[in-house]
Amino acid sequence: MLKNMKISKDAVRSKLAAFAAEWQDATREKQEAQQFWNAFCACFGLNKRGMALYEDKRKRLDNSTGFIDCFIPSKMLVEHKSANKNLDDAKAQAISYAQVLGEEEKPKLLVVCDFQNWRVWDLDTDTETSFKLEDLPQHWELFEVLQTGKKRVIVEEDEANRKAAYAIAELHEALLRNRFDGKDLEVFLTRIVFCLFADDT
Repeated sequence: MLKNMKISKDAVRSKLAAFAAEWQDATREKQEAQQFWNAFCACFGLNKRGMALYEDKRKRLDNSTGFIDCFIPSKMLVEHKSANKNLDDAKAQAISYAQVLGEEEKPKLLVVCDFQNWRVWDLDTDTETSFKLEDLPQHWELFEVLQTGKKRVIVEEDEANRKAAYAIAELHEALLRNRFDGKDLEVFLTRIVFCLFADDT
């Protein structure tokens, strides 16, 4: 069972900015994908224990058997690829799994990703959004379904926190433009986010 803690949307955006900085150089699906998605879900306050199913054995539409890369029943189904692999093929795989899932498990979101390139398909609205990893904080609302419970758990924060979240995102982009990246950028932003939102944590 997924568990979550109350977390503000400004904190989510800041955590996603730090996440994007940490994973900007990731390329290898088999070695890094599970850690990648654990870290992503943690940005929304989800605990690691029981958070998602990895390599979940399932039937496809053609009755063959495959393994879903990352699956949170009723919420999100992910097909993950290594850098520069064909995301159209990944989407076809995701659809094939989703079409045979029971109603209680059908996800709201299908996500295909090669670390840097994201495509998110909202099955309720039949809309698809594509973006780069560095732009993930601007698309956080696509993933609100990851918050558990009938009511939204993400809450609005005051103006000061909102400005702080935007400042972190701008700082992240500015540092990347000036070639300050990798582990140094990851540690720096993580420490700033901790200082700004330690009370929430």
